Amino acid sequence: MHTDKNQAQAAVRFVRRWKGRGYERGESQTFWLDLLMSVFGVADATAFIRFEEQVKVDTTNFIDAHIPSTRVLIEQKSLDKDLRRPIVQSDGTHLTPFEQARRYVLGLPLSQHPRWIVVCNFREFLVYDMERPNAEPESILLENLGREYYRLSFLVDSRSEVHRRELEVSVEAGNIIGAIYDALVAEPPATMSQADYLHALNTFCVRLVFCFYAEDAGVFRRNQFHDYLIRFHSQDFRQALIQLFDVLSTPPERRDPFLEPALAAFPYVNGGLFASGSAAPGSAGASPASIAAPAAKVSGEVPTKAMTLDAGEAPALPVKAPAPISAGEAPALPGMPAFPAHRILIPPISLRAKTLILERAS
Repeated sequence: MHTDKNQAQAAVRFVRRWKGRGYERGESQTFWLDLLMSVFGVADATAFIRFEEQVKVDTTNFIDAHIPSTRVLIEQKSLDKDLRRPIVQSDGTHLTPFEQARRYVLGLPLSQHPRWIVVCNFREFLVYDMERPNAEPESILLENLGREYYRLSFLVDSRSEVHRRELEVSVEAGNIIGAIYDALVAEPPATMSQADYLHALNTFCVRLVFCFYAEDAGVFRRNQFHDYLIRFHSQDFRQALIQLFDVLSTPPERRDPFLEPALAAFPYVNGGLFASGSAAPGSAGASPASIAAPAAKVSGEVPTKAMTLDAGEAPALPVKAPAPISAGEAPALPGMPAFPAHRILIPPISLRAKTLILERAS
């Protein structure tokens, strides 16, 4: 089995072998067999991928390559061909390689229709996701394959789409939180240290990320977070979030029986993320990285584990379930002192921050 390091090295060697080479008729099969075997470790590649499958649309045609198990159809062109420009076909029509591949799909049984169409000219892969047929393709250059080989993992593993989506979510979350962080950051109040203020800011960002993706995971109803917040003017926005976070941390049987319906409809989120004590200042010298998923601007990295979703699951936020607590207290995170439950620390919300939050929540 390939390790990440070995696979990257194999991809680099593959790039060296194929740089500046590529004739459709004579080298297509060798190219794809080499890629599958040397980079992705497919032992019996000749059984895994099929070449020159016959398909009949108006006339008899041949699919360059087809991987049934992962639902991939490949249209290969020579090195000198532009993948985005129409090419004259045998019947006189002008089709791009993608349009040519889609025409072949019409001749396949529905059960064999591909999820992915890949068009390639030996120096570039254009990947079309047929779940998003009108979207622009992803471009993967041969020269970058040494560091981007994972982007072709769907060729051999149909489950890779889950991981692919996790990465997309993580990157999106990092970008969103970086922008919100920039709109929020300001000098702390005189009664609060810079470290405590950054801690409160980072915890607030983690909570936002959970709410942004709770709808995708089925934790919130569709548009529930947005529809709750859109009602509030800027001066009331911060208080609305404080009330929401308090509700999310309170089991239904302990909530105010006269709570307004929009708030009462939110579920109880167990695990301590929204417990008031989770916003408590850390010990002196605590870094933003000690928060479950710090804002990208603070950590310098795109959040990953704490901001990704598995299909049908809530965001994996690494916060342990709190131990039973007495009234007026909230559980402390490891290494943090207990903090009074009535303290829910949310920085002032600027108009820009409000706009960003509502845009992402919609």
